[in-house]
Amino acid sequence: WPDALAAFNYSPPDVDTVPGSVFLTPYPNPFILDQHNNIYLPFKLNQSSSAELRIFSITGRLIKKEERIGLLLPGRYTDEDPQSLNAAFIWDGKNDDGDDVGSGVYYCLLLTHGAGNDLIKIAVVR
Repeated sequence: WPDALAAFNYSPPDVDTVPGSVFLTPYPNPFILDQHNNIYLPFKLNQSSSAELRIFSITGRLIKKEERIGLLLPGRYTDEDPQSLNAAFIWDGKNDDGDDVGSGVYYCLLLTHGAGNDLIKIAVVR
């Protein structure tokens, strides 16, 4: 039986409530190669760090890797202009060899140095 008094007096354990660096909602998702030029992968950093995007196939094969050179300040990186200081990661649906990828689900990994990591899924449709 539930213990109402224990539930009333319950206090959650102390945890760090500061969220790590995260991807924001990617768009367009699904990424339709015949209709869209790029998929934008905006992200948010909670502290100064470098950032790297890695895209993997569902089988775990590395498809694309992009690094942001230098230290990025905390904030939201959402701009669609690749020359902007606050540019989102932008992917054109090609692998590192310049070939179009096939239809399927891809995993996008945001790597930082000490500011937290994040993982999202995107769909690519040919």
